[in-house]
Amino acid sequence: MVFLESMDWFYLFLATLSHSLNMVWVWAGFLFLIAILTALPFLFRKNPGDKAIRDLAECNGCMLCAKDCPYDAISMLPRTDGKKVKFQPEIDLDRCAGCGICAGACNFEAIGLKSLTHTLIEKDIVDQLGKKEGQWAVFLCNRHSNLLSSDGRSIEGVNNTAAIKLPCTGMIGPVLVEKVQQLKAKGIIISSCPEGDCQYREGNEWIQNRILKKRKPLFSALEESYPVFLFRFNSMENHDFVLHAKEYIAKIENQETIDSRIVKKIKTSNFLTGLSVTAASFVFLAFLFYFGAVSNQGAVERETDFGLVKMDFFYESRQKTCSLDHIGDREYREALKQMESRVRLDQLSEEARKRIRESARNNVLEKYCSRERLPVQLTVLLDGKIISEKIYKPAGIKKDGIVYVLDKNYVSPGIHEIHLKLQEMDGETIINEIDFQYKDNLESGNVYFLDFDRVKKEFFKR
Repeated sequence: MVFLESMDWFYLFLATLSHSLNMVWVWAGFLFLIAILTALPFLFRKNPGDKAIRDLAECNGCMLCAKDCPYDAISMLPRTDGKKVKFQPEIDLDRCAGCGICAGACNFEAIGLKSLTHTLIEKDIVDQLGKKEGQWAVFLCNRHSNLLSSDGRSIEGVNNTAAIKLPCTGMIGPVLVEKVQQLKAKGIIISSCPEGDCQYREGNEWIQNRILKKRKPLFSALEESYPVFLFRFNSMENHDFVLHAKEYIAKIENQETIDSRIVKKIKTSNFLTGLSVTAASFVFLAFLFYFGAVSNQGAVERETDFGLVKMDFFYESRQKTCSLDHIGDREYREALKQMESRVRLDQLSEEARKRIRESARNNVLEKYCSRERLPVQLTVLLDGKIISEKIYKPAGIKKDGIVYVLDKNYVSPGIHEIHLKLQEMDGETIINEIDFQYKDNLESGNVYFLDFDRVKKEFFKR
């Protein structure tokens, strides 16, 4: 036997802690860490400053706002204002995140945000584009606001642009893009989050599908030749977005032949900035696996002056005793009555009637008796003297699971007789007992495993 038990430090760090610290403090530390991790999303949760609001006078009950809301904050209920349409939207303000995606889904400005109204957004578009013709309208979400120039009116590094910032680009609907075209902007550029990284879940998907005519409302009023470019990128790829925007603007101005509707996922040109957190985590975990495999850090020193006798097994004990005497006759008679309502006992043989009554009894026992199993007591005797006596309880909240037994005893070297007694206990009463005796020359530094065969119901030496 080796002197040290080689331990996988990555998985079994708890064993190391339990060897050197009080387990009460170890578990208290884990519970505290779990509590902190559970609370983090609530501690740093952003309270939306804006909420959705509806205008029933403009609503035609199309239900697109409810379909597009990523938080199920909008439900369609029967109309209450007498208008000849079936449904009207109802907004659950507790669920509303203030993303404005519902506004992008509406073709009639019947729903939007309470503070950032359609009127304010259109005024911003007019202020940005109305003073000078031939600009490019760039819609960007709050997460890409660091692309703005110092005055907040254009994109830094891209000439001839007018920036319109929204909570989420999923807020862009037909009304806004038609307003941009009316003001004679050269085209529309939309900055959007990459797949699976939208702050508002699905806003980036909805605006992409509207551009590609895969989701209503469609941008049907836009001319087919009118350029609309959507770029999907994260905050580390801002520089690449600027390069792409300049490239496509130059192609249009040079009258090159390109598609008028382009959806492009930007891939970073800089390897270091594009190194994802996932890749960094993989490298770190690989190091931990390697460290755990080759290092003796955390190994537990084995006692070399003694041998170790270890019992480590699972045991399925009986269920606690339950009889009709503990329940009462009324429940049994009701169950028997239900059985008799299905069959005529007087038309059955005596054996069949006996089975019916037994089935009724079992139904009552199953319904009213606890599934709790019995605890077991393991007694370990060394040369006739008790060296360990422990009670193990079944697993589970209702104590109806399997019993896990773990017991370790150090013994001095030499020839010893080990006697195990496993007893199922119902209170002070022994319901079942299994004996095992084993005699061997126990050597120092060795581990002797005594296991239990759950099929044969007997102990054996591993």
